[in-house]
Amino acid sequence: MDDRVRIVVDIDILVKLRFDYISTEVELSAEDKSKLEPKLREYFQEYVPQENFTAYIMEIDGEIVSTAFLIIDERPPGLNNPNGRYGTIMNVFTYPEHRGKGYATSLMNSLIVDADNIFVSVLDLYSTKAGKRLYEKLGFKEIEYSAMRYYANK
Repeated sequence: MDDRVRIVVDIDILVKLRFDYISTEVELSAEDKSKLEPKLREYFQEYVPQENFTAYIMEIDGEIVSTAFLIIDERPPGLNNPNGRYGTIMNVFTYPEHRGKGYATSLMNSLIVDADNIFVSVLDLYSTKAGKRLYEKLGFKEIEYSAMRYYANK
């Protein structure tokens, strides 16, 4: 693992990183943050200790410059995943002033090695246009099904 990559468990940092990532897609109002923050804290307090959530960060001179989250899920085994361990990668993000320096690549390489070491057979992610080339370079491939989603009443 790159010596600038570490795993973070500080819930305040995790909440900030999640908000920073979401803010790249949509503008969060103070009301949005106040609704989401307690739910994020609850999630991180439950799942970080169970070790099925891992947050990777890249630090340069004590400053977080990039992050990636790995969520582990177990499902019934299948032909393409005989042990049923899946990983979902999300929140892959590098702060704008630090982009293009290989930080996300380094994080992703560490995450992939760690996932392999704990027998996660499949890693899934949703790619933005900006991230697609990085993921393809790391060996990710587009798959042959259409994602569909149902949103329950909020």
